[in-house]
Amino acid sequence: MGSGIAAHLANAGIPVVMLDLKKEFVDNAMAQLRKQKPAPLFSLAALPLITTGTFDADLSKISDCDWVVEVVKEDLKIKQALFAKV
Repeated sequence: MGSGIAAHLANAGIPVVMLDLKKEFVDNAMAQLRKQKPAPLFSLAALPLITTGTFDADLSKISDCDWVVEVVKEDLKIKQALFAKV
């Protein structure tokens, strides 16, 4: 779901920071954006607008973001821990 939101924003020309718990998760999400049918990206040219990383290593990347969309597991403890870091 988060990668789909990232794709739609990138389609509109908006730079996106997409973070996940593990690098392999975010890498897999980016790979899926290239394969999905129907394609969430209008053009693969939008992919460079999506910057990826992990919560632990790259959370500081959101410091310049105007809007943060949280799309994590529906578990209040996880959500609260993430927002405490943000």
